[in-house]
Amino acid sequence: MTISRVLILCRGNLCRSPMAAALLGQRLPGAVVRSAGLAAAVGEPAVSEVIALLASSGIDVSAHRAVQVTRSMCDEADLILVMSGAQRHALHDVFAHTRGKVFLLSDGRDVADPYGRSNAHFNACFDVISPAIEQWARRIGSESPMQPFVSDRWIECLPNAIGRAAATSETGAQR
Repeated sequence: MTISRVLILCRGNLCRSPMAAALLGQRLPGAVVRSAGLAAAVGEPAVSEVIALLASSGIDVSAHRAVQVTRSMCDEADLILVMSGAQRHALHDVFAHTRGKVFLLSDGRDVADPYGRSNAHFNACFDVISPAIEQWARRIGSESPMQPFVSDRWIECLPNAIGRAAATSETGAQR
């Protein structure tokens, strides 16, 4: 299965998901990469810290406006990346049909929300998101068969994982 449409989610669609979507879009110019929030601050721009951080990498997200995730966005996506296990669980609760195509952005670890925190927290967030995006870009853009990787507590090969129901459940709430 070719992955050409990626949806990246966080809570408010102000920090992590716009940052990750911009980075992945830059790495995979032929893919459609969108971001949204599970509890989006609809219509709000990306926070100034994200705009500045990405501008220093040559990426302009000043036109970004937060949007709420919808069923049609999930339907259209070949792959959905979330920032935490709790977000994956919340998405499955609302859109059960997404099981099997929702994965943590950063294998095996949550990406902490820097919203309302210092620049150091935004830099730390970028330092987690950037290498995770590089890994996903390699997986998605690879013309050879995908290499197995540990994700969400089991070993997967990405093309085989899409469309298969998730076998784990999470609890708790996080941005």
